[in-house]
Amino acid sequence: YHKKFPKWITTILTKNSDAKIFCLLDFDTIYNNEQNKINYTEFQEAIFEYIEKETVVLCPSMPCVEYWFLLHFENTTELFKTNKAVVVPLLNYMKEYFSVNPNISASEFADKLKKEEFLEDQSWVEKLCSDDKLELAITRAKENIENAVKNNNLEKVSYSYIYKLFDEYNSPKN
Repeated sequence: YHKKFPKWITTILTKNSDAKIFCLLDFDTIYNNEQNKINYTEFQEAIFEYIEKETVVLCPSMPCVEYWFLLHFENTTELFKTNKAVVVPLLNYMKEYFSVNPNISASEFADKLKKEEFLEDQSWVEKLCSDDKLELAITRAKENIENAVKNNNLEKVSYSYIYKLFDEYNSPKN
């Protein structure tokens, strides 16, 4: 991504001056690998002007997007180091959203969440966002990050900036 995304971003924003790009990033893959840390820094530097103009918004989740899903169900800042660790508690909430073996392991479920058939299925997303769970996840994410930053503790907790996508989408100008 650190080489291709800046080119794609420039192409998109050159052709669509009013576009805004949100980059969702799983930070476990970045922070658990020294080369990936370097690549991420290069990526940020390559798109710095767009970040400054707020035409590109970085939305990292530590460890992963699955943590964002978990915030829809429970408020935790436990530091999960991998997506598989987050999927263990998430499975209890979400396995009913899919037609899967009720005895599916967390590892198998994590793999299924990445399959095209699940990514294209809107029904689980609708369930995930129902009953004010989306609003709850947004509130939890913001408050947890605010508290962690205030206590200089962000690197010791799980967090997700994915809420920025929804703040933008729900802002009065959109």
